[in-house]
Amino acid sequence: MDITFITIHDLTEEAHILYSSDSIVDILGHTPDEVVNRSVWQFFHPEELQFAKAKYYRGVALDKAAVLSYCRLKNRQGDWVGCE
Repeated sequence: MDITFITIHDLTEEAHILYSSDSIVDILGHTPDEVVNRSVWQFFHPEELQFAKAKYYRGVALDKAAVLSYCRLKNRQGDWVGCE
């Protein structure tokens, strides 16, 4: 079984993280307390940031509860981790 984590963001342009599941530490090395209130965009690879923002804003505009796509996120050590 794959390890997963969930984050919930506000609907602002900065997409601040309101909640993160505890399992984020297993994937990115951050605890939930370390990511809550930060913009989710801080974790996205620069080459994928515009794509991720477009998917996010489209999901917000269409009132989607969740939007999934593959991307690279920066972990606590500064390495890129493939996530969906």
